[in-house]
Amino acid sequence: MQRTTAVRGQVTPQMCNAVGNDAAIIARVRAGEEYYFSCIIMRYERKLRAYVAQLAPRRDDVDDIVQTVFIKALDRLETFDARRKFSPWLYRIAHNETMNWLNAHTRRRTVSLDDPDLTEHAQADHDTATALDEWIATELRGALHDAVGDLPEQYASVIRMYYFEEMSYKDIAVALQKPVGSIGTLLHRAKKRLLTNVIRSREL
Repeated sequence: MQRTTAVRGQVTPQMCNAVGNDAAIIARVRAGEEYYFSCIIMRYERKLRAYVAQLAPRRDDVDDIVQTVFIKALDRLETFDARRKFSPWLYRIAHNETMNWLNAHTRRRTVSLDDPDLTEHAQADHDTATALDEWIATELRGALHDAVGDLPEQYASVIRMYYFEEMSYKDIAVALQKPVGSIGTLLHRAKKRLLTNVIRSREL
């Protein structure tokens, strides 16, 4: 926490905007101007908090996890491939840290993200919205938001990244370390499971 707070205090949003995109900021940090990492914190803290909060119910836990994510991201920045997009790499750290927290603090059983059954089939068109997509995107703003939490973790994660964070299939694949084709299959099954759960809940 101290390291993150100290880094944040060195720069202003105006300075971050002047530097430019994530790649430019990372270049400055790697060049020795570590305080520019606070620009990354400013850009991603709210989004990461929203993502982590879907899994970790207590605000204090969310704070701890997100700060840990930023500290680890800064410590591991030299391992980041600058030819790639930064946000999926950061979300992968966030996902892993949240899963580590859940494993350490709860008895919740999660479904493995490495389920071999999810790697065989892909959707023909990843970017074409269906009626179900539009319904989910609308309903996620309301009651359906809570229903996501009842899904197995492999499904909940891909739903959150795709609909809440508006990440592409490619970015989700990087974040979850899965083939792009598997993300299409995983998201398809997640949507079907989500729809089934909602229908059953309305029948009760």
